[in-house]
Amino acid sequence: MGVLAAVIAVLLAVVTILSHRALTYAVVFKDEASDQWAFYQAKSIKSHTLAVGQDLLGALGTKTAAIKGVHARYEQERKR
Repeated sequence: MGVLAAVIAVLLAVVTILSHRALTYAVVFKDEASDQWAFYQAKSIKSHTLAVGQDLLGALGTKTAAIKGVHARYEQERKR
């Protein structure tokens, strides 16, 4: 009877260790997915902001060298 209790205790310990590892893996996986989504959102927001900046520069109507330079820099950033 004592040996059976010891075997069951060992099996429960192994199951507990495996469940903790699975939980850790799930947390790490979720964190990585969250990081990827945040990266996508940041790129999207930056792209939209640059597009608005380009539209505003175009709406000004004046084509000075400074505005052309800023417009070119915005276009480079959008392509990157």
